[in-house]
Amino acid sequence: MLSAKDYKPGDAIYTYVDPEGNNIHIDSEKLRQWCADNASSLEVVATPLNESIALSFLDNNVVDFHHLIEVRGMDKWDPIIYCADGTYSKVNGGPNVILADGHHRYFCAWTMGAEWVPAYVLEPAQWHPFQIDGLPQVTEEELRRAPTKAAYKRWKEGKP
Repeated sequence: MLSAKDYKPGDAIYTYVDPEGNNIHIDSEKLRQWCADNASSLEVVATPLNESIALSFLDNNVVDFHHLIEVRGMDKWDPIIYCADGTYSKVNGGPNVILADGHHRYFCAWTMGAEWVPAYVLEPAQWHPFQIDGLPQVTEEELRRAPTKAAYKRWKEGKP
């Protein structure tokens, strides 16, 4: 597990707030690099896109419009990264997952009419080393009000 003392504002940290208010913080940049380094041994699965999930990214301030434009213009996208929590859905039997990296790619793929998006589904043993310990707990509302990483970066660079 990683330590909060090694991070500063604007670093690529994905935070998930579970239904009980507990936080899971993941270094999404290191996780994405690990996936790239281990791509040959990871299975890429086609996961369905869902309109309500894509639109929730707008409602919850998960995606940044400037970054969506950048992503949409990219020639190639890496697979999105789901982190399985070790439990399974009572609805369809599939693993319960957290989308830790790829919200912009998911949203762009949905807006372009795709039905599926390539993804890695990582087991807890694969993603737990990228979990960050010691960060302050935040509520869903605090997370919604926080600037996205891309917006924070633009602000630090003095751009609108």
